[in-house]
Amino acid sequence: MSKVSNALQGHWLRVVNTDAVHQRIHEGAFFTTSFTDPVLGAAASLDLLIQVPADTGVHVRIHGSAGGEAVAELFENTTFTVAGAAVAMNNRNRFSPLVSPITVTSGPTLTLPGDLLVSEIVGPKAGGALGLFEEWILAPGTYLARLTNTAPQAQAAALQFDFYDGSRVVL
Repeated sequence: MSKVSNALQGHWLRVVNTDAVHQRIHEGAFFTTSFTDPVLGAAASLDLLIQVPADTGVHVRIHGSAGGEAVAELFENTTFTVAGAAVAMNNRNRFSPLVSPITVTSGPTLTLPGDLLVSEIVGPKAGGALGLFEEWILAPGTYLARLTNTAPQAQAAALQFDFYDGSRVVL
C-alpha cells in the first residue's frame, strides 16, 4: 500500500459542495442591503441609486416587494444632482473585514432615471408579494432601482439587493 492509502485507511474521503452564493459568503465577498418605506404613498416611488466604481463587476439580484400593486424597475446610465442618503451595506460574513465596493443611496435627486433595463409587476396581481429580478452583472456606472406604488392607497414597500463583487472572487 502507498503512504496515501495507508493514511486514508479507515477515514472517509469528503468532497464538500456549496453553491456559488454560499462560497461568496465564505470568501467575505457577498453583501446585502435593503430599504423599506412602511407607508409609500399612492403613485409614489422608492428610489435607490447604485454607483458601481471602475474595475468592479458586481453580480446583483434585486428584490422588490409591496403590500399591494407595484412596479419594480431597473435603469442604467442614471444622472443625478444629489445622490441622497447612504444606505448601510452589510457583509454577509460577519468575520470578514471587506467592505462593499458599491455605494447605494436613497432618495436621490434625479436629472434622468436613465435607460430602462427591466420592469416587473410585484404584489398580489403578480401572484405573490415578492418580485425578483434575476441576476444582473453591473458594469461600472450609475443605476437606479425603483419601486412605484400603483395601488390607489399607501402601502408598505421594500427593495433589497444581494450582491457580490466578482473582481474579488478567488477561483
